[in-house]
Amino acid sequence: MKNKSVIFIFTIFVLIVVSIIIVFINMNKTYRNELSIDKKVILAEKSYINFAWGFNYSGMAIFNDGTIYEWNFVGNRKDYDVNNLKEYVDNVQ
Repeated sequence: MKNKSVIFIFTIFVLIVVSIIIVFINMNKTYRNELSIDKKVILAEKSYINFAWGFNYSGMAIFNDGTIYEWNFVGNRKDYDVNNLKEYVDNVQ
């Protein structure tokens, strides 16, 4: 019975030491800078278009540098330019 309690205490001690080492290793990592808008590539996108009672286009996108953007355009369909989404995007990360 005594050996089991010693093994249990030693296991807890090892887990605490390993956790502390992992925390210190991750504290020294630096994050890369956000890419310019021309170098961003969309990894995932979720969007919604509604034509009832007018034109509404909203959504979110995750880019290759880890940034998350969302947009919400409400207005006339003729005024919306899908090729110029940069005007409607807000950074939410």
